[in-house]
Amino acid sequence: MKVSNTTTKLLAILIALGALAVVWSVWSTGRASAAGGGVWKTGMFGIARGQTFQLNCLNLGSEPIQVQFRILDGDGNPLAIMPCEAPPGQSVSPSLNRDDIGREGNRIEIRAEETTSHERNQRNQVITGEVFNNSDGRTTFTIPPVPRFPGD
Repeated sequence: MKVSNTTTKLLAILIALGALAVVWSVWSTGRASAAGGGVWKTGMFGIARGQTFQLNCLNLGSEPIQVQFRILDGDGNPLAIMPCEAPPGQSVSPSLNRDDIGREGNRIEIRAEETTSHERNQRNQVITGEVFNNSDGRTTFTIPPVPRFPGD
């Protein structure tokens, strides 16, 4: 009986730690302040040949938002710089196909950053990301939106 209770408690602790890790990883993809505007960043993740990474920026405001997406390799070197304008109530979705990156190997580690020109525009946008297979369009990985809080 004691072994069963100990196992149950250990399993509950492991589940709680796993949940905390997920919350921390989503929270850590948030923005940090930058001069004049803000920066949104992801952690590192990989894409393989035959896959595309797509960013999505939804503008919830009433004015166009100027954004610039940068996709960087594991050493911080830019692989793509994509300036975009998100019209009010619409989204923009720039993407980078792994097959277009002239590097050896099947897989490459990348991360993404997004900057806006004004901090007020950050409150009016929702940014997500996804990696999908080119052959069938199936999403294999997503970056969920970062929760917004009043005064954020």
